Amino acid sequence: MLRLSQPFSRDALAGFIRANMAAFDAARFAQGPRAKNHDAAPIFVVGMPRSGTSLCEQILAAHRDVHGAGERTALVGAFARLGGNADGAAPRIAALAAAALDEAAQKYLTELHALALGKSRVVDKMPGNELYLGIAALMLPGAKIIHCVRDPRDIGLSIWTFRFYGEHP
Repeated sequence: MLRLSQPFSRDALAGFIRANMAAFDAARFAQGPRAKNHDAAPIFVVGMPRSGTSLCEQILAAHRDVHGAGERTALVGAFARLGGNADGAAPRIAALAAAALDEAAQKYLTELHALALGKSRVVDKMPGNELYLGIAALMLPGAKIIHCVRDPRDIGLSIWTFRFYGEHP
């Protein structure tokens, strides 16, 4: 029954991850172009669902200069716009020139800063953004990333206790 409302393919996810690891490798970051901005406002809090991403965001947002923006889909949207939705998106994004990355970064940062006027940092705590950190590093070289880790058994129990619906296949 869940398979109909929450489709998941282990093979497709593994392929997506392999493609991203190949496209966004150390050589790409050492030699390839990046966006020129060094805006330090974006903070990505990533990790498995129920790993503490919400708590981390709340702690950060307690600071007067930080805004907790919740789970934003802007990074996933940028990946789709720049790479397309078909296979091969990661290599297409990794091959982009600095001008395209600058344009995408400017769009992302304009939307981000509009969420929290006067704040110097904005937290995006979408746990699934960990799949898109390659594009984040190219577009937003000044961003910070916090990776939340929790014992997988505790995550499993938490998810089993309260089932996710919607975009959590």
